[in-house]
Amino acid sequence: MTKIATTIGSFMVLALITTVATAAPQVRFGIKAGATVSHMHADGTFYESSEAATGIVAGPFAEVALSPAMTFQPALVYARRGATFRKVPDSLTGTLVEVDRLDMRRDYLEAQALFRYGGPWRSRLPVFLVAGPAVGWVLDYEIVEDGWDISQLYTEDGTLPRPSAGYDLALVLGAGIAHTQWGRQCTLDVVYRMASEGPRGKAPGSGFVAEGVNVTLGLRF
Repeated sequence: MTKIATTIGSFMVLALITTVATAAPQVRFGIKAGATVSHMHADGTFYESSEAATGIVAGPFAEVALSPAMTFQPALVYARRGATFRKVPDSLTGTLVEVDRLDMRRDYLEAQALFRYGGPWRSRLPVFLVAGPAVGWVLDYEIVEDGWDISQLYTEDGTLPRPSAGYDLALVLGAGIAHTQWGRQCTLDVVYRMASEGPRGKAPGSGFVAEGVNVTLGLRF
C-alpha cells in the first residue's frame, strides 16, 4: 500500500508540475488558511464515530485557468486532524480492559489536486463547486489513553523509534464563494474530506479514517 501511495503521490506531483509548466502564462499563486472539524472511525462497533475535534489547515496553492469556468488548483497544505472516543471497552494496545477517554491527533502534509467550476451563473453569483483527490502523509501523531501516551513503545533499553503512521487517500467535495477586492481575489471554501479506509502503518491506531470539514480563506496574488 505504501508503494501505491508513493506512486499516486508522485503522479500527482508530476501532473501538477507539468500542468503549471505548460500553462505558465495563466498561472496565479496564493495562500489559504483556516480550520478543520474532523472525526475518526475504524472497523468495529467500538470505533464507529468519535467526537469532533478542531484543528488548523494552511498552505500555498496555484491556480491554472483551464477555461473561463474551470480552474485547476493544486495545493500543498499542513493539516491537523483529531478525535476523542469515550468509554471504549478495549485498549488499542490490549493493556487496559476499559478506556474512559482516547484522544488521537494527526499532523498531515497533504497534496491536493482540486478543480473549481464556476458554471454559467458565475457572472451573477460568484459561487463555485470544488472537487478533487488528495493524498495526506502523516508527519506526526499522538495517541493518549486515559492520560497515557501510547504513541511510542518503551523498553528496558529506552524508547523505540516511533513507527510511521502511513498516509491516507481522500476525495474532497464542496463549494465556495469568490470576491475581488483591490485587485486581489479572495475565496471562502467549505469542503468535506472523505477519506479512504485509512493509512497503513505500524503505529497504534494507524487504521483509523480521518474525515471532516475544512473551512478556508484563500488569497490569490
